[in-house]
Order: sequence, then structure tokens, then C-alpha cells
Amino acid sequence: MKSKLVTRLERLSKPAQPMGFRTAVAEKTSSMLLIANLTTLDSEAIAATSRANVDAVILPAAELSKKPEAVALLKGVIPWGIYLNTSNLEEVKALQEKGCDFVIFEPSAAPASALKLEMGKIVQLDPSLPDGMLRSANLLPVGDILVRGNEKMTVQRLMAYYQLGAMMRKPLIAELPAGAAKDLAAAWEAGVNAAVVGGSRTALDAFRKEIEGLPAKRAQKREVGATLPSLAAEPAQAEDEEEDDEP
Repeated sequence: MKSKLVTRLERLSKPAQPMGFRTAVAEKTSSMLLIANLTTLDSEAIAATSRANVDAVILPAAELSKKPEAVALLKGVIPWGIYLNTSNLEEVKALQEKGCDFVIFEPSAAPASALKLEMGKIVQLDPSLPDGMLRSANLLPVGDILVRGNEKMTVQRLMAYYQLGAMMRKPLIAELPAGAAKDLAAAWEAGVNAAVVGGSRTALDAFRKEIEGLPAKRAQKREVGATLPSLAAEPAQAEDEEEDDEP
């Protein structure tokens, strides 16, 4: 079954296709998606999240079996998923039957068989991994990349978003602190397609307001790994020129 969240992110990350010679009124869509991360599961929290106009919800996996009535409130309304914290994939498949749309996992902990789950798969990446390991995530049968770490926005963190945004051929998701709405535009410009945010309804509303103010498209990005002048080659070139000048 195709994940609703993964499908939306795929569409968001691709440039709009021209409509030929026909004139059409384009449907207004957000430039970025908002994903709420709930740490507690109850009907009140679910209702508040729904009113915050989020695009998806991450639910606490440990509480799902205890409060099925709260989960039922999301069915057919908002896509929901979990952070994978078990190696028992039969439990995950059972959640899919209850409406689970996607699962988020760390590559160092998840069993390889998790890649065969027939639902949305999002892999968490640590930006400090070697470039080769980061690029290899493009080869995995997953829909999206989640930048691990709910950290404040520093210049170094922003650099990591630019790096991954240029490296990855898959949509980029980032965990952001509840009070970092003012930094959302910078993360989006760096290549982030969706933000995972915890906290109150007030925090989610602040992020939604920032998303609605984003431009329709980003400035053109520079590819990471572009060819740069080699300083090491200059002395050798100078020596060759001196040899050519000798009689």
C-alpha cells in the first residue's frame, strides 16, 4: 500500500509539470509539510493536533495498544506513523492494519527485513556519518530521509541541511525544536521538505504560520561536490611553464 505521507513528499519535492497550452488554475499547495510528534496519546491531544492543520502525526508506539480509541480518531483524517523501536516486525504489520501509514527507523538498529515492509519507510540519518554512508541511503528502498537530532538551529546545523539537501535524491525531513518556528524558512531554503515538531498546539500553529509564508519555490541550489580549482596543481603547473621557457 502506497504511503500517503511519502506520496505527498514525492510530489512536493518534484518541480511542477507544465500544463501545455491549456490555462489552468493551480491548486494552492504548501511548500513544506508539518508533522506533529506526540509524546502522549489521548483523545484531547489527537483533537488538538487535528485542529492545528498538520499533514501527518507520529504517535508513541508504546501506547497504541492501550488506547485504540484515540488512534481511531485519526483513521482517514491524518496519516500517522511511528518510530520503530522493536525488531518484531509482525507488530508493525499489525499496526498497518489499524491504519499506520509510515515507519521511521535508524539504520544501525532496524533489522534489514524492515526494508520489505509494505508501507512508508523513512530512514533516520546522522549528518556526521561519512559522505559515502550518507550517499548510500539513496540506494535504499525507502521513501524519505529524516535528519536525526532535535537541535537548535546553528550555522553548523544549517550546513548539514545544505549538505544532505544536495546529496539526497529523496525528500528531506528534519526534527526541529518546538520553539524554532523562526528558523523554519532557513531550513526550507537549505532543502528540508518537512518538519517534525513536538510541543503544544501553540507551537504547531506558529510553524504552520511560517509555512504559509514560504515562497512557492527555492532559490537554485549549488550541488555539493562541484568541481573546485585544485590548489595543489598550481605549483606543478608553474614548474611545467618554467621548463617550457628554458632554452
